[in-house]
Amino acid sequence: MQHDATPEEGRALIADALPPRIAESTGPEGLEMLRSHLLRDADRPIPTRLDLDDFKGALGTFLLVLLATFPLVIPFLLIDRTALVIRLSNGASLTMLFLAGWMLARYSGGNPWAGGGTLALERWRYLGNTADRAGILVLSPDNARLIDDFLISINSVRGVSCSIIEG
Repeated sequence: MQHDATPEEGRALIADALPPRIAESTGPEGLEMLRSHLLRDADRPIPTRLDLDDFKGALGTFLLVLLATFPLVIPFLLIDRTALVIRLSNGASLTMLFLAGWMLARYSGGNPWAGGGTLALERWRYLGNTADRAGILVLSPDNARLIDDFLISINSVRGVSCSIIEG
């Protein structure tokens, strides 16, 4: 619009950028007024600065992430048995997703049981797939000792990662 565009081309560019109903309601006079204001202010830089709303948004995002993930971390802070802690954390994530699906379905007018169940089932499916792909073995302490040498040899093979979770 700044470089060798005719007034008609400038108004057409502005009309294309606006929603159709607004472009129609402003008419040629309104489009010309917008074009002249844009040309007048084109050389003035737009100041970029953070204001209070930006910091409020950042704090809100931080709190949302903290509140969404902290219930999954609590079992790790309280219990020493790794296998049990992982199961409790996975159970908490299933519960949270079921409740989120329930509330979303209620808000959107859907079936709350179907919404909650769908999110929980997807999480359940994901939990099974990641445990299989990660090579996680849940063993009793007796079996862990018997298979320890085998895991050491597997870990020496490039690209394979195994972990022992005693439970």
